Amino acid sequence: MTRLSDSIRRPVQWAVGHVTLTLVALAIVWGSIAVSLHSQYKATMLDAWRDADNLTRAFGENIARIVDGVDQTLINVRDHYQHDRAGFTLQEWLQGHRLSTVPHLALVLTNASGQVTETTAGPAPGDLTAAETAPFRPG
Repeated sequence: MTRLSDSIRRPVQWAVGHVTLTLVALAIVWGSIAVSLHSQYKATMLDAWRDADNLTRAFGENIARIVDGVDQTLINVRDHYQHDRAGFTLQEWLQGHRLSTVPHLALVLTNASGQVTETTAGPAPGDLTAAETAPFRPG
């Protein structure tokens, strides 16, 4: 009987040993994959934060540049207007200046009643008033 139980026990022990060894090997493989994925995740998150920080900084600089360009344009128009109020026209001012520092900028002059008198886009429509534009519309 000892011979039979030895002949059964040895293959079972061998199988248990191989299964245990296989499970340990799988645990090492999956553990190393998990460690690698975690380090890649950390590196990706750090890169994402850096990119977001750089984009935020670039956006802020771009907005500041646009605001400075609009401000300089308005100061220049005001100075030219104050120099010759009666003879000032936007079209003449445009001939000596350019609006390319500020993309899609258009200037409009109105009289005291809000009637649009002149634009940088060309002649003003006769019946347009500032009150009809969105920023000045009541309620």
